[in-house]
Amino acid sequence: MKNILISFLLLSIFIGCEKPQDKKVDNVKFSEAVPGGCALGDSTHVKDGIIEPDTVYFTLQDGNLNVFVGFNAECCLKFATDSHIGNDTIFMYINYLPSSLCNCLCYYTYNFLFTGIVDPYYYVVNIDDWLIFNGQIAP
Repeated sequence: MKNILISFLLLSIFIGCEKPQDKKVDNVKFSEAVPGGCALGDSTHVKDGIIEPDTVYFTLQDGNLNVFVGFNAECCLKFATDSHIGNDTIFMYINYLPSSLCNCLCYYTYNFLFTGIVDPYYYVVNIDDWLIFNGQIAP
């Protein structure tokens, strides 16, 4: 009887520790990150003491997702973008590349484009580990 209980206990632990199946993400595809504002070197977005709100918002239509990211940073900075999808979360990264610095503020924008969104997803936008946004996308 004791062996049966031990076997049952070990089986319960094994089943309880089994890794849940990853959400199927093969339909969701990252298309591109489109730079705008100062990310394009657009000097009309250079601000003298005027700060635009740091923001993330999204639009979703027919499975096509557009995540808009806007943030203030020092002028002349260069950034690289990347994205990946893990389980039920879309991760978007904007990382600083070494470049010269300037003495002004600028408003950078990026549009992250995805296709195939039919299920709810969480999102995380990480701007060089100093500004992080997160939320949920619900079709």
